[in-house]
Amino acid sequence: MSKNRLLVLFAAAALPVLGGTITVDATASGRYFDTNSFDTGYGTGWHSGIPAEARSFFGFNLSGVSGTITGATLHLQTSAVVASFLSPTGTETFGLFDVSATLASLAAGTAFASFGDLGSGTSYGSLVVNSAPGTFVDIILNANGIAYLNGLAGGTAVLGGALTTLAKGAAPNNEILFNGSSSTMVRQLVLDTTPDSGVPEPATWAFIASGLALGSLVRRRK
Repeated sequence: MSKNRLLVLFAAAALPVLGGTITVDATASGRYFDTNSFDTGYGTGWHSGIPAEARSFFGFNLSGVSGTITGATLHLQTSAVVASFLSPTGTETFGLFDVSATLASLAAGTAFASFGDLGSGTSYGSLVVNSAPGTFVDIILNANGIAYLNGLAGGTAVLGGALTTLAKGAAPNNEILFNGSSSTMVRQLVLDTTPDSGVPEPATWAFIASGLALGSLVRRRK
């Protein structure tokens, strides 16, 4: 076997196959009220003045994602104009759930029967939020959520959102997270991935190329 080929094999074996972080913007998001109404904000919880409960959804096109997803975080912006979080107790739990409805029907505002589905079923993660949520709220998906994303094989992911600790009191006892949100705000799914088996990372290719160049230089000197 030539020295040049030995260098290439050494380069491929010496570097680990590393993963990366992929950020996917939402394809669509919105919320449904238990009063059979819909809008494109994602404020979730209890509006005591209506009164009505709102549950949210978030959809993502994962066709550009390859490899195995090892971690995922739903990254959502809060309003800088109005109080994003309202609660008489100071804390609420925001949960993510599986969704049966298609993203197309949810985004079209026609999936009113799916209100219950947005806050029930398999839990994909949750976060206890306090009175100072910050500019962004990050909900880490659990093992069920990761398995769901990997099972899509690059399809469309849909996550339902609900406050699971609602007391649903009388006005002015609002219990809302992402109050004042809109479809123009940041709604992202941040994914940690490892590449498919046998596919070297760019850094590996670079190292292999350097090995080839070194081999060529050795031959020229000879």
